[in-house]
Amino acid sequence: HLRRLVSAFLCIGWICPANSFSGSLFISKFGVCSSTDFRIEHAKLHTPLEMIPAMRNSKRFQLAIQMSQIDEPPVFLKAMMSSRVSKSTKSDLISALQNLRKSDERGAIQFLDKLVQEIDSISSNRLAMIKWPIRLPSYRAKLGCFKRMLDELVQDEPTEPRRRRSAVAQLLRQLQEESGIFTMEQEYDKKKKSECTMEDMLARTPQDLETPKYDVLVQRKKWEVRAYKDFSVCSFRMQDQTNGGAFNALAGYIFGKNQESVKMAMTTPVISSGDGSKMSFVMPSSFWTDLSKAPRPQPTAGVELEVAGGGLLERGETVAALWFGGF
Repeated sequence: HLRRLVSAFLCIGWICPANSFSGSLFISKFGVCSSTDFRIEHAKLHTPLEMIPAMRNSKRFQLAIQMSQIDEPPVFLKAMMSSRVSKSTKSDLISALQNLRKSDERGAIQFLDKLVQEIDSISSNRLAMIKWPIRLPSYRAKLGCFKRMLDELVQDEPTEPRRRRSAVAQLLRQLQEESGIFTMEQEYDKKKKSECTMEDMLARTPQDLETPKYDVLVQRKKWEVRAYKDFSVCSFRMQDQTNGGAFNALAGYIFGKNQESVKMAMTTPVISSGDGSKMSFVMPSSFWTDLSKAPRPQPTAGVELEVAGGGLLERGETVAALWFGGF
């Protein structure tokens, strides 16, 4: 009779929207009513265990859980940072956040601001901010991991709210594919060790290779904005070719497979269009002002000669440059 009474209360309460739930599981030592408790509009209901699988399979119930976690930043972060929460559940949470952004952009921004505030609140906790050699089962320790990665991403603009929201959203999307925040930080540290600063990459560039002249307008640790001087390129459109085929065609032209059989010096950088449809080599500086003097490509080679960056600078001379370690 007690079980039927509880079930009746559950059915009555089910018409109310679920704002939060508690996952604490308890077993009655008398075996009278083994159940778990859920909260609906601040009312705690004890649900018989045999009803839980059907409830969890209910799309309405899943949506209620997702939206309840969207309302509570700590609950949302705990789920996303946990190694015990499945990837599908994390994906559902991100989808719920994306749907919130579509229906209520201001509400989504406010929620992301709450996430940023929750993550930044751990800064004063010295123990949480220590990178421990073992994984601690602590929400604060996980927040410390998140905080360290967030600070690394926004180091160029640490106090800009929009930048911080964007970085938090980026890390949350990555957490969908990782088995917990600790694993994600380990992978992040491995990638960081293989990265180089702008100065390191420039130091690796061979000094005897020509490169177009430019002025640096803005510089950050991993990228900079440059204003380039005029230069010319040889290009290959990759409709039916891979990157390797385009590279070989351009290298062949530079190394003498042209109508005049003229070999030219290699230059930097190799330029790829944003959509991946074209690859370009910078021509030697002797052809930057008068491209008509350059050796003519073979008719069937697919190589074209172009001025002003081969379309790279067609809307202006200012571009953003990002350094990377290569393929």
